[in-house]
Amino acid sequence: MEEIIGMEELENNIEKVKAQLTADQIEPVLLQGANIIAQAAINNAPTGPTGNLKRGIIAKTLTRTSDQPAPAIAAIDYRIAPHAHLVEFGHFQTKKKGGPAVKYVAPHPFFRPAWDTNKEAVCEAITDELKNMIEGAPD
Repeated sequence: MEEIIGMEELENNIEKVKAQLTADQIEPVLLQGANIIAQAAINNAPTGPTGNLKRGIIAKTLTRTSDQPAPAIAAIDYRIAPHAHLVEFGHFQTKKKGGPAVKYVAPHPFFRPAWDTNKEAVCEAITDELKNMIEGAPD
C-alpha cells in the first residue's frame, strides 16, 4: 500500500475550513445563487393577464435540519402560479362551448432555460464567494 504524503495536512486544513465557515455564513451565499436563477426565470416568463406566473417564481433557503447549511432553491410557488408547468411544457386545452374540441397550447419554457444559461455562473459565483470567505478567515 502506498503512503499518500500530505494527507494528514489536507485533512487538518479541511477541518479548519469547516470550523471557520458556519451554516449561517454559507446559506446567504447559496441563496444569492438561487436568486440568479429565479431572476432569470422571471425575465424569461411570459407576462399573463394576472402576472401570477412571474410573481410565483421564488428563491428560498430550505429548512436546516442539522448543523450543515440548508440548500437554497429557485422554484415555483404553486399557491401563486399553479399553472407554471402548463406554460413551461405546453398542454392540451379542451373547449366546452364553441371552437375546436381540443386546442394545443405550445410550451413556453422559461425555467429550464434560466437554469441552463446561468448554472455555470451560479457555481462560479458561489465558489468565488466561499473562496473569499476562506481566504479572509483568520488562521
